[in-house]
Amino acid sequence: MTEKVNEQLKQELAKLGDPMIIAGCPSCMKQLKESIGAHVIGIWEILKKSDFHSRRKGLEIPVAIHDACGARGCTDTRYDTTTFCRIWDVQLKIQNIPEICLPAADTAD
Repeated sequence: MTEKVNEQLKQELAKLGDPMIIAGCPSCMKQLKESIGAHVIGIWEILKKSDFHSRRKGLEIPVAIHDACGARGCTDTRYDTTTFCRIWDVQLKIQNIPEICLPAADTAD
């Protein structure tokens, strides 16, 4: 069944001209790359490269960024997330809550 779904997805993406997929989830990004060879980029990389931060207006409230369990093994996602925070001049306070964290899946590129 997986092969059938992968083939259908490939066909649909081909109809769209094999567009770049922007993934918010590192596990999804890895799966799309490996299973169908899709062109995938992570949302944090997009945000890191954008000039969106230059148009911000006085963000003076605490910001929480959830580091998904699947991102723990993905050094690219961790790098993009911390770079994004540095560009936005966000002070990072890293807190691990072991009671709710699951073991990381192998999401390395």
